[in-house]
Amino acid sequence: MHDATQTTTKSEDDHRLPRTVLPRRYELRIEPDLDAATFSGEESVAVEVVDDESLMDAVTALSGSGPAYVYRFAEALIEAGAQSGLAHALAERLAYETIAGAAEMMIRTGENPRTLREAVSSPGGTTLAGLAALDGNGFYASVVAGVAAAKRRSEELGKS
Repeated sequence: MHDATQTTTKSEDDHRLPRTVLPRRYELRIEPDLDAATFSGEESVAVEVVDDESLMDAVTALSGSGPAYVYRFAEALIEAGAQSGLAHALAERLAYETIAGAAEMMIRTGENPRTLREAVSSPGGTTLAGLAALDGNGFYASVVAGVAAAKRRSEELGKS
């Protein structure tokens, strides 16, 4: 096991965030899990250590840029809800709860996303109709391409 030291840093919005400094490796910021804190009344943190430095561009592309991808998805869900006749505030809350609930299901059950997606997709139902529209408009391929583009950019930035 590696010895780690705790330090503190200020984020852009001036919150104090704990940091773990791993000797001769990389530094990982451990941020509060806001959803867990909001919904359970407790603060929890999550961190994943990647020992292989050659994977850092991929980690950056997926995990570092990933929150923005989820936020973009939330924006689209909210807009779709509003276009479907929901009040913006209701569409927003439903989108947030949907994303949080789906993430919690993946984490708590340990099931892979495909199994969970199939479990909530009734033959001939609304979910499959929506998924077909997403797939027909390149959703899956767009997400894969987005992560690949972020990885390439991370590699470029690492060379400069």
